[in-house]
Parts: sequence; structure tokens; C-alpha cells
Amino acid sequence: MGSFDIGSGDKPTSGPAPLPRAIREETARIVGNTIMVDDASELNAGYCRQLAEAAASRAQAVEDGPIELIRAWQGMGSRHFFLQKGETYHDAERPDGVPEMTDLPFFSGPAHDVTVVRTW
Repeated sequence: MGSFDIGSGDKPTSGPAPLPRAIREETARIVGNTIMVDDASELNAGYCRQLAEAAASRAQAVEDGPIELIRAWQGMGSRHFFLQKGETYHDAERPDGVPEMTDLPFFSGPAHDVTVVRTW
């Protein structure tokens, strides 16, 4: 598993932003340790909540402002968990974030029953 060194507890002054970095590292960890998951899109199809919770827990120590775990439904039975930080939405396939929730690759149309599940 990759490291997530927060040093003295101060926010990093260079390098990747903490949340995208944590998402990338947790994606690599889950893909590397799970037989049924080969890439980020497969991770989003069954391990998205695990990824989002682990990444937010790691990043919250060095991020300003809240990180929210969001659950949204697509169609009749597909749900997706992802993170919102400020005005951007993040998941395994878009660790750097996108401006609209429906810009995440999981969504092929409008989402419904969007709920904040947890805030860090």
C-alpha cells in the first residue's frame, strides 16, 4: 500500500492534493487486494463506498473544509457512492473531481434520491 505522509500535520505545500491522492492510493490498494476488481470502473461497480470512506478518512486530516460521502441512485437499482469536496465530485474514475455529479462516468443520465451519508 502506498504511503500517505502528512508530516508534521501541516497541509502539504506541493504535490497532489490530499483527496485525489488518497483516492488514487486507495484505488490501487483495493485493486491490488481484491480478486474480482481489475480497475477503477470495476471498483465503482461494487466497492465505491469502501473506497470513498477510506479515502475521505485519510484525506480529512489535511484537507480544509468538509468532505461529504454522497449516495445517489441511477435508474431502478444502481447506486453509487462518491465524495464531494467543495464544488467538485470525486470517485475512483475521476479522482481529480468533476464539476457536476452526473459528469462521473457511473452516471448515464439524471441521478435521484441523492443523500449525504456522512461528513468528515
